[in-house]
Amino acid sequence: MLSVFAGPLVIALQYDLKLLIYALPYFILAAFGLWRFSRYEFQGKFTRKVTLGTFGPGAWALSVILVAVLTALHLGEMLTSGFAFTAGTSVIWVSFLAEALVITSFVLIACGWRPGWLLMALGSLAYVVAIFSNNPALALLGTWVFMVLASLYGWWAWRKLPRRADAATEAALETQP
Repeated sequence: MLSVFAGPLVIALQYDLKLLIYALPYFILAAFGLWRFSRYEFQGKFTRKVTLGTFGPGAWALSVILVAVLTALHLGEMLTSGFAFTAGTSVIWVSFLAEALVITSFVLIACGWRPGWLLMALGSLAYVVAIFSNNPALALLGTWVFMVLASLYGWWAWRKLPRRADAATEAALETQP
């Protein structure tokens, strides 16, 4: 999560300070999220008791406005110069829009609005599709990385499954009168 918020700052410092126009709102939103999460009571040492909020019309409007503003700030000079509206910029639009969806989802989650998780899934999926559509080899690499992670999770999740011999013994015991 830190890389999502710190990435734009690093890019701005590395390439052009004009990019701070979209990096600073990311930090403001990250600070808001941390502040908002700190308002929930502790439940144990490391978790908080998050209460769900009502996701009404105001939250919808906030989400749409936030996505539009973050996308526009990220496009920056591409909007004012007209480059953003030329042919072949659809991948740029999708990736910037997807990133804005993910950042907005963090705000929604910090406020306790459950649809924020779906917005994060949608934004992340759109970003993955944008990356993979430009680089099929990267898609293959991503698939293999996912398979490694899924395999390790499967190994971990199966740690308490009964052994086959134990299952056969239990089945024999259950069939006896």
